[in-house]
Amino acid sequence: MRLEFSFTAHAYLDPQLEDVSVVLENALWEGRFWLPYRQEIEIRRRSTWLDIPARGIIRGRWNVDGYILNVGLVSSWFGGDEISRGPQGRTRLVPLARTPRHGHPGSSGAGAGGRPRGRSRRNRPGRG
Repeated sequence: MRLEFSFTAHAYLDPQLEDVSVVLENALWEGRFWLPYRQEIEIRRRSTWLDIPARGIIRGRWNVDGYILNVGLVSSWFGGDEISRGPQGRTRLVPLARTPRHGHPGSSGAGAGGRPRGRSRRNRPGRG
């Protein structure tokens, strides 16, 4: 089974990105399990170097194999101390650092015209 996809230019936060494409392939293991077999990514970007246009391509390819299936669970994986909340006097709330909409430091999350990129509130799935 092969899934191949890319993104539209409006999805990129970096204006120098030209194209990002991804390929995910699954294979049937032991006649029963569809698991990842091969993964590929290709990122193309354009830039300038000494006022000369330049284009770079980054490619990554991974083959996934060597699965050992149905070997059982080791009880030590589930051992250890219980996770619980501390006493009321010793716990405190720590404020989270505010990050821009897309979580990138230094990014306002806004596209052309100062509006946030991506879906508007009314176009999000599950909202009317």
